[in-house]
Amino acid sequence: NFFSFLFKAERVLIQLMMVNMFNMFPYACVLFILIDGALSSSSVMSTMTTPPSPPRNFTLGPTSFLLDGEEHYLRSGELHYSRIPSALWEDRLDRVKALGLNAIQVYVPWNFHERSFVGGEYDFEGDRDIGRFLSLASERGLLVLLRPGPYICGEWDFGGLPARLLSDQSLKIRTYDEAYMSEVTAWFDVLLPLMQPFLVENGGPIVMVQ
Repeated sequence: NFFSFLFKAERVLIQLMMVNMFNMFPYACVLFILIDGALSSSSVMSTMTTPPSPPRNFTLGPTSFLLDGEEHYLRSGELHYSRIPSALWEDRLDRVKALGLNAIQVYVPWNFHERSFVGGEYDFEGDRDIGRFLSLASERGLLVLLRPGPYICGEWDFGGLPARLLSDQSLKIRTYDEAYMSEVTAWFDVLLPLMQPFLVENGGPIVMVQ
């Protein structure tokens, strides 16, 4: 069972995501995340709710993935909530479903959610309400391959990293630099607990994290 390999150490997750092999999905390692920690409601604007679906089981079988014990082949495409007005999310997800896809890959741009130039304030409402986006995907039977970065590339400004990181010339981005890792940890301490209810084991659509 894949979930026996869940990581409780967020720092380990961060370090693994820095490895170059994660740039190519076909060769990437798949991580399932178990996150603990509390959020500060004063620094995070969010209306996200827990998915209503019952828990499901997603594992690796001899020749394919298994969803609730049945062979399941992923046919996925990229769909970026951060590039689509929230009023159009349902339409775009319906189109994805009509194309015959059963999963989507979703980037989470750090700098799309950070509201303050000094950091520590985040927005998950309106067009930034990734929880609603994930819930809409789940309602349509679409699984999700979440790609939270911290560096996402994705033809997104600065790969999703906040521009404020450049103000500290001693900070070395995309390395194991202590200052950089501290910034990433602070961001993941906010994002990952918000994503936990959307894991497939909790009834959500997220079956993989890259």
